[in-house]
Amino acid sequence: MSERPLRDQISSMEADGTIKPTTKICLLIAGKGKATGLGLAMHNGAYKAMHVDFYYIKADTDDLKSRIEEIRASKGRIVGASVTIPYKEDIMQYLDHIDERAKKIGAVNTVLNVDGKLHGYNSDWIGAEEALEQVTELRRGMSAIVAGIGGGGMAISYMLKEKGVEVTVYNRNVEKGRDASDRLGIKFGGSLDDLSSAAQADIIVNTTSIGSRVSGYEGESIIPKALLEKCTGAVAFDIVYLPRDTKFLIEAKEAGLKVVHGERMLLSQAVFQVQKFTGREEVPVDVMERELLSYLAKQA
Repeated sequence: MSERPLRDQISSMEADGTIKPTTKICLLIAGKGKATGLGLAMHNGAYKAMHVDFYYIKADTDDLKSRIEEIRASKGRIVGASVTIPYKEDIMQYLDHIDERAKKIGAVNTVLNVDGKLHGYNSDWIGAEEALEQVTELRRGMSAIVAGIGGGGMAISYMLKEKGVEVTVYNRNVEKGRDASDRLGIKFGGSLDDLSSAAQADIIVNTTSIGSRVSGYEGESIIPKALLEKCTGAVAFDIVYLPRDTKFLIEAKEAGLKVVHGERMLLSQAVFQVQKFTGREEVPVDVMERELLSYLAKQA
């Protein structure tokens, strides 16, 4: 592996006093250039407030398999990992056990190392449910449009279907979109270009990277203004969190929709991860939220 091994990174942190030889390590696994410092702020803020000897570090990589091997070889020193773009689906092939909900969704964003056995979970659906229910009651008979069917899109679509919401997915890759929709038992509306002719809905969700500063699409939106204008009073939810106010959400608010920012989902799914990694139910959510909002304010 050409990139720096985790053991070297951890050794350097021990040498400079950042962590101790006893410190348990948690990882943020992302594609090269896809990891931000937001997860670090939330997780490490929580561990400090909890007075536990845990530390969260970036492990962005172009070699997912090698990162997994490093976790296994750590003899429990690396207790788990958060997983993000583009590995939420690919990582499943390397795991020993996968939670039933994660299996149904077809994506994992949380990995727990239990005596060398890697267990996969999905907390994106939890985060999305809590974020949306702050502004609306999810119930049978509602309809939702979901743009994108990657890991986040599958988790949100699964959650909405479980709540009785009629979900229609649009995806850039039509074949993948149709296959994922069939597996989840939801409607496939077509490519992202077909969003312009989508029917009115109660909820519109962007799960693509369009609008994201991290992915280089800041200032863009995949959701047509015409769709927003016929959905006045609906809920617009963007899982992009940097910038906080994406073009999609700005235009949605102008069209009279209620907006849900991406950091709400991010916070809730991170709380789940801290609980899993530490084995504790009580988590300082207020500290994590403060760290999250402080980080976003600095990036504005």
